[in-house]
Amino acid sequence: MRTSISGSSSARRGIAAAMVAAALLATAACGDSGNEPAVAADGDEPTSGDKPTSETQPAGEMRDVTVALPVPLGLFWSPYIIAAEKFYPEMGINVDLPSVDGSASVAQQIATGNAFAGSVSVRETYAARAAGGEVMAIAAFGRGLINRVSVPDDSPIQSLADLKGKAIGVPSASDGSVALVKQLMEEAGISEDEYEIPAVGAGGPAVAAAFDSGRIAAYAHGLSDIPALKVNAGMTLRSLMPEKYQALPAEGFVVSEESMADPEDREVAINLVRGYFLGAWFLQEHPEEAKEIVCGVIPSDCTDDEYVNATLELVSEKFAPEKDGKAGAFDYENIQILLDMTLGEALTVPVEEAFNGKFLESINDGLLEQAGA
Repeated sequence: MRTSISGSSSARRGIAAAMVAAALLATAACGDSGNEPAVAADGDEPTSGDKPTSETQPAGEMRDVTVALPVPLGLFWSPYIIAAEKFYPEMGINVDLPSVDGSASVAQQIATGNAFAGSVSVRETYAARAAGGEVMAIAAFGRGLINRVSVPDDSPIQSLADLKGKAIGVPSASDGSVALVKQLMEEAGISEDEYEIPAVGAGGPAVAAAFDSGRIAAYAHGLSDIPALKVNAGMTLRSLMPEKYQALPAEGFVVSEESMADPEDREVAINLVRGYFLGAWFLQEHPEEAKEIVCGVIPSDCTDDEYVNATLELVSEKFAPEKDGKAGAFDYENIQILLDMTLGEALTVPVEEAFNGKFLESINDGLLEQAGA
């Protein structure tokens, strides 16, 4: 039975139609940690019998699972796509990858049972937990700075302080980068009436035109804008982010407490994470074969070979974890920095409740051997 991946508009409408009208909170956007917190979730502590293997799934039976994404399926989800084609079938998993409107909506889909799991930003994972949603991240995806404020490489601007009196472009007025800009400028001692935040669209020719015309002096963006600007507009960006923000985490793999309390669901969740990491490593080590797999699934994203290569290289750099036996470990220090920056006094529950490291041993058990095979 072939694994299905649905990133179509009909699939997105289907899951969106099941959403509860009110979002938990407005949408806004790891490294390794040597110590995993002893934080208990509902359900039994995993035992050696919980180690996920393809042998635990009865022959011929496939588990249909929905993993919701905050944006439509594209090149930045390549580890999932590769896992769905190469690894999940061996684990007895048939995965569907629909998108909903942002990380807050993904968290809500999981909390209400409309999705089994999903990729959710650090901010919205915590916000959902703090708002009473019985969800938690069980692994970290991505390392290093994901969101940033940048200028063209040849710009005379050298720091955030140099942006006083200037305009900082954002993809849209509702994008999470708006909150990032406000926080960074406040830290730089610049009040909101001393700069502008115009919406200039996603990375590409429109952003390049905004720079060329002088409409903006800087741009707040995510990783996906980097290859788009470089390939489609010939523009290389230089980050202005302070050193303390260079290792801010990206997102986590989020599931419900109820799922992690059920042995069968827990095994599926752990296998979903393992498959993602196997997919990320496969992309890193077999780029041409990985590219063929990904472009076979989403050919509309692969019309420009230079753009595809640049994007997949960036995904490999940021989302393939180190092979140190700690894949998915939470960097609690930088999670705290990010939450302090974006939520501040709204931190009402322990961080370890939202980012639960107790399942990482099961996730990593035999993972490197499986990757080698």
